[in-house]
Amino acid sequence: MADKIKLNYPAMQEMANQCKAVAQRLAETAKLGQTAAQEMQNGALLGDAGENFANALTSAYVPGVKKLADKFNEVAKDIMDAIQDMKSSDSGAGGLFN
Repeated sequence: MADKIKLNYPAMQEMANQCKAVAQRLAETAKLGQTAAQEMQNGALLGDAGENFANALTSAYVPGVKKLADKFNEVAKDIMDAIQDMKSSDSGAGGLFN
C-alpha cells in the first residue's frame, strides 16, 4: 500500500505567515540593538563598560538576531515551497483519474 501524505494548506499557510512575522520582529529587535549600541558609543554609558556593551551588541547580539531572522525567513520559504509542491502533485495525480 502506498504512503499517503496529507497537507492542511490553511494551517501550513498560517505557519509560514507566523514565521515571517517572527522574522520581522527579530529584524526590528536587531535594529533596536544596533540603536542601543550607537547610543552607548555616543556617550550614554561612558568608559569601558559602555564600550564593551556596545561591542557585545554589534559583534554578537545583532548578528545573531539577524541570523535567526534569516532562518525564520528560510523556514517560511520552505513551507511555501512544500505547499506549492503538494498542490502541484495533487493536481497531477488528479489528472490520472479523469
